[in-house]
Amino acid sequence: MLLSCGIRHEVPTIPLPAISRVWPSITAPFVTWTQHRCNASRPWSANPPRILDVGAGTGRYVEAVARALAALYAMECWAVAFDASTSMVTCGLPKTHSACLHRAVGVAERLPFATDAFDAVLSFNSVHYFHLDAFVSEAVRTLRPEGLLSVYTRTPEQNEETIWGRLFPEFAKRETRLHSEIDLCSAMMRCTRLSSVHAEHRPWTMDTNLTRLLAQARGRYYSTFRLYSTEEFPLALEAFRQRVLAEYPSSSTIRAQNDHLLIAARKAPSGP
Repeated sequence: MLLSCGIRHEVPTIPLPAISRVWPSITAPFVTWTQHRCNASRPWSANPPRILDVGAGTGRYVEAVARALAALYAMECWAVAFDASTSMVTCGLPKTHSACLHRAVGVAERLPFATDAFDAVLSFNSVHYFHLDAFVSEAVRTLRPEGLLSVYTRTPEQNEETIWGRLFPEFAKRETRLHSEIDLCSAMMRCTRLSSVHAEHRPWTMDTNLTRLLAQARGRYYSTFRLYSTEEFPLALEAFRQRVLAEYPSSSTIRAQNDHLLIAARKAPSGP
């Protein structure tokens, strides 16, 4: 279902989900308070959770969250994949037939949803496209009291340490949009409606091979690859191929280390 963004959408009132149990990237720091909110809420069967994924692209992350919630609680959540690109959201979620999964088009700095509409607002690998202060303000506005704002991203330093940053010529240098950890945390701490902000690094390992890496680059898997001209890209790709072969004895089995930053914040409770 594609939502029209000409008006602010009213979303059914539903309690906070146990997001920390269904998406590994936002697990540890928030188990205590999410469980507290869930225990205080009405029964799950009558009140499925509400989730907004901002900068969702095709919606693969919010779909994964929704499926995990359905598997854990045998119920569907009310989830929205929201992105600035019409082509991305309209081609996303094609295999999902649930009436509780929606798509909407608009900008992160002006979310077309009602105040206190969602239990959780998520952003996976997309916050570098947003104006930080405006996005945080809007995300918090749409969160219900004690709701969760979770941002999963890479910093410039983390980007430099990826296999792309280390071996693809000028990959890290050309990618200037990523926010620093200080800037991200500061933007959240400037929002007085957030009662807590927590940041941590989440390292993980990627198992891949040279064929797949080259295909990802050619397919512009990261938007950074679009910063190369038609003449520059083939030369950079060939240099990357040679560097990978020099560093990894077996190009069919490549294990690369990655690191992401997770920042999660909790909206302050409502007044007495």
